[in-house]
Amino acid sequence: MAIERSSQDNAVGSSDLFAERLLYLWSHRWVVIGVTFLVAVMTYATMWFVPEEFEAKAAVCVNRLAIFDVLPINPTTVMGLAKNPELLRAVADEFQEKYGRKPGDFEKFVKQFSVKTETLQDTTVRKEISPVLELTVRFRGREQTRFLLESWMRNLILKYGNVSLEEA
Repeated sequence: MAIERSSQDNAVGSSDLFAERLLYLWSHRWVVIGVTFLVAVMTYATMWFVPEEFEAKAAVCVNRLAIFDVLPINPTTVMGLAKNPELLRAVADEFQEKYGRKPGDFEKFVKQFSVKTETLQDTTVRKEISPVLELTVRFRGREQTRFLLESWMRNLILKYGNVSLEEA
């Protein structure tokens, strides 16, 4: 029995199949154009109902100087203090006082605040954290987001700005 090559048949068959599909799409081009146009209009309309969200960032430096026998505070401790519910409750109260409305459910409100620091040196024995903390707030409204960040920083510094490691 002779061995036949089928590669030429597959190449011709696949090009015919591609051409048939293109002809089918071309014959139904108005349906494709209509669906595309409808999806574009619906996307544009839904964008009017999605609220804008703004993000504000600030940097806070944690003083790492050792004064006499007082140990310097670790930036990770300050990160924990910055996410303190009592501190964020004070920020929410200031927001309500200024704008006359609550910023939303408190659990969801807390999730809009984040604190981040960089790891400068990471080994199995020693982990060095940068003294600069990056505070980030996401909220609806440009002025409201800025107000929340400024209030958060002000309250953080007022409540925990002079905390040593032993006090924390």
